[in-house]
Amino acid sequence: MSITSIYEASRRSLTNQQSAINVTAQNITNANNDNYSRRKINFTFSSKGLGGQDVERVHDKFLENQIRTESQEFGRADVQKSLFKNVEIYFGEPGDGSLTNVMQKFWNSWEELSNDPESEIQRLLVSNSGKNLTDTFNKISNSMESLSNETISMAQDKIIKINGIVEQLGTLQRTVNRSSDIMDTEDRLIDELSKLINLQIREDENGRKSIRSGGYSLVNGTDTTTFKVDSQQTDGLPTIVIKTERDDIVNINSGELGGILEFNNSYLKSYKSQLDSVASTIVNWVNTEHKTGYGINNITGKAFFNESSTTAKTMKLSDDILADSSLIATSSAANTIGDGTVAQTIADLNIKLDSDTNKSIDDSYQILITTISTDGNREEFISTNQEKIVSQLRGQKASYSGVSLDEEMTNLLKFERAYQAAAKVAQTVDEIMKTILQMV
Repeated sequence: MSITSIYEASRRSLTNQQSAINVTAQNITNANNDNYSRRKINFTFSSKGLGGQDVERVHDKFLENQIRTESQEFGRADVQKSLFKNVEIYFGEPGDGSLTNVMQKFWNSWEELSNDPESEIQRLLVSNSGKNLTDTFNKISNSMESLSNETISMAQDKIIKINGIVEQLGTLQRTVNRSSDIMDTEDRLIDELSKLINLQIREDENGRKSIRSGGYSLVNGTDTTTFKVDSQQTDGLPTIVIKTERDDIVNINSGELGGILEFNNSYLKSYKSQLDSVASTIVNWVNTEHKTGYGINNITGKAFFNESSTTAKTMKLSDDILADSSLIATSSAANTIGDGTVAQTIADLNIKLDSDTNKSIDDSYQILITTISTDGNREEFISTNQEKIVSQLRGQKASYSGVSLDEEMTNLLKFERAYQAAAKVAQTVDEIMKTILQMV
């Protein structure tokens, strides 16, 4: 090998080792950066010695897709976990102010009135317990409506965040230089997006990504699509719908946004419907029996609750009963003031079985409370479990793509020694050249 060839080989070695030192230094600098993928330098060799180098971004696509899939489910369950806590607070079970306790006091007041139908005090207690009952139903219903409106605001906030991330991804996709830093930034944004919404991701041979959600494209090359929130008013609570810019409905079923939609459109609407059913049953059954009875002044046919009360929100006592408690019916016939038959019948309505469901009013309400508790506990369990899964997967990713300071310091010493050796060769060649020139 000629002196010139040796000199050129040492030059290439110096350049390559310097690049390796720079890559290693970059890894060490980002040792605590969770969004950084370790860089690895690969050298090429030829008959003339060390050739060029290629910097490889170390990452596992399969593992990253697993993390994103599990993050979607974690985001869905985690947001619902906090929302369920609000529902449980509204019902206040168990407790003195719980609807269970308020309903029991209502039935007990009728029981006590049946034992003393001539008592004005007992009639006032019935009226007050009835008012307390309607107020509690109203309060829970209004709270559920407020929570529904809050979920709409939450959905809008998530959409703003989603659209912002999509816009950033579109900008990155338009960059010509597909550097490792660009790809790290893309992966970080996609990780954030995966916790918010269900995703399907495809990547071409150049590392450019296509991202879809709910059957529609979010990012496709340089093209991006934004979503929007539409709330549709139906019976009961509003339904939240996610649409594209062209008003196409998007099927969002996972991530934090999916959790918000499922909670409002499925869970909360169902609970509200069941609560309305309990309130409506109480109104209808009590009114039916009450209108057959007679008050102290032998007046009959009066409804105890306002007959337009068809939901928990609209439930209230009739104006007549509020104005005059003597109209509260206790007897089954006129001129029988001491008769408490009707009052006792109303007191027993809490254990009466519905002919369609074969369940009592109390049974129906307890089923609702148990359902809320069971659903909330399930989502909390899923959230805790998914958090552990995501944490374990991130640990695996860190062990593969993350930076080990011990390994990088070893590499740094190795590349520095190789650089020094290449420099020594260059120095030796330079001295040989000087000696030759002096001999001429």
